[in-house]
Amino acid sequence: MDRCRSGFLLTLAIIFAAVLTGCLGKSTGNSATAGVSSVTLSPGATFSMNLGATQVFSATAKNAGGGTVLGINIQYVVTSGTPTTPSNAPAPLSIAGNGNSCAGTWDPTVSICSPGTSGIATIYAIASGVYSAPTIVYVHQPITSIAISMLPPLGPPPPNYPCFSQGQTRVFQANAFSNNIDVTDTVGPMTWTSSNTGVLTTTPYIPSNQINVVNEVEVTAKTPGITELVAAVSGAASTPYEYTTCFVQAIYLQIAGQGEIGNSTTVNTGSSLSITATAIDTLYQFTGVPMPSPPLTWSTTNPDVSLFATTTNTSGSNSATALLILSSSTTSRRRASTLAAMRA
Repeated sequence: MDRCRSGFLLTLAIIFAAVLTGCLGKSTGNSATAGVSSVTLSPGATFSMNLGATQVFSATAKNAGGGTVLGINIQYVVTSGTPTTPSNAPAPLSIAGNGNSCAGTWDPTVSICSPGTSGIATIYAIASGVYSAPTIVYVHQPITSIAISMLPPLGPPPPNYPCFSQGQTRVFQANAFSNNIDVTDTVGPMTWTSSNTGVLTTTPYIPSNQINVVNEVEVTAKTPGITELVAAVSGAASTPYEYTTCFVQAIYLQIAGQGEIGNSTTVNTGSSLSITATAIDTLYQFTGVPMPSPPLTWSTTNPDVSLFATTTNTSGSNSATALLILSSSTTSRRRASTLAAMRA
């Protein structure tokens, strides 16, 4: 009897172990998230290095679930040129297995970096056959100065205006020099900033069919004022370029669409009327174009008579509502013009 009971218990144990093993296999085996799905290389995008400089690169492998894959072998590969414009020349940068890079060549101990030649290199990190997005590295001579200049516009050049009207766009370029030698082609994209960000906006600009030209920017006049435009790369900055968005010369009001002949009106209590402000800048006599979105502040000399819907806007129009007094009027265009002023 004991012998039968022992055999029965042994059979149950074997069955239980088999079931348990099957359950564990189902819960731990997840091929969808176990392998490498993506590799991220840092620094990414573009990077600039002086000849003989060093930089540590690192990479992280992730699975499909976004988790980090540990214990994976990550390799670094360097090619010459960019992904879109590869080169047969030797790469101007070398990188060790631990991610330490040299703008030149390493010695056998990977401790001394000897400067090489200027050029462009592309670095990839690879894990389990999965490539990272490329990092483009610009290797160049040390930059001693950067100069900003404005490119001539297409078509006939305009007069030499001292400022730019609101909305006007021009292209600027920055040239980098190493001891008076132009090294712009090897330093990479410029970073453009201004001391007063409200005066202008900047947009990176690459000329048509010139994908390697990365030293230009589109600058658009935004709000009246003065600022300094600066270009920088690889720790070097340009001499500031003084930029002016033209100041306001005059503001003209039109009441309820009356045009030039209407400079007064009567409004019943509680009624509203529209008022349009046309602002012109100091170049209006040459361009004949009013400001498209002047930053206006609206006010009235007697707030008990009328009230504006909003006190600030850039649309050039507003709505005024008559209050307790039955009617209100402005006696002249000069006086009406005091209702709108440029916001400081």
